[in-house]
Amino acid sequence: MKWVERYILRSANLPCSALELYGARCGLLHTYSPRSHISSKGDVAEIWYTFHDHEADMLRESVRKRDLKQVVVLSLHSLTTAIAKGLTAFISDLESDQSLTQWATSKAKQTFQFMESVGDELRPFPALKDLEMSTQRPQEGRTSE
Repeated sequence: MKWVERYILRSANLPCSALELYGARCGLLHTYSPRSHISSKGDVAEIWYTFHDHEADMLRESVRKRDLKQVVVLSLHSLTTAIAKGLTAFISDLESDQSLTQWATSKAKQTFQFMESVGDELRPFPALKDLEMSTQRPQEGRTSE
């Protein structure tokens, strides 16, 4: 949630909190719906999605007229724009903050499987002992498309 607050919400005008986005993520992941455990308890609002901002405005008006207090309307367009801006800001911070880079690298090692191109084959990068090594290896045998 700290990352979302720093990189997504700080630069965007989204009508939700980091905790509401977390609840929405839980709802989509666990129930395939806007309803999550924390929204069911009333701790956060449910997030209802539309594709575009003008549709969100219309749905917000309907939510307002029905006095639905525990609903936040968010357009996927606004959310994806905020995420893209947040990722750009995060990458910029990675380039200037060595401790943040080390933290992100350690998390990436736990999360991703890195592959290298060897001739016509893709092979797992050996044991992920050193993520930095994958970006410093010579580009021999690799093709760019």
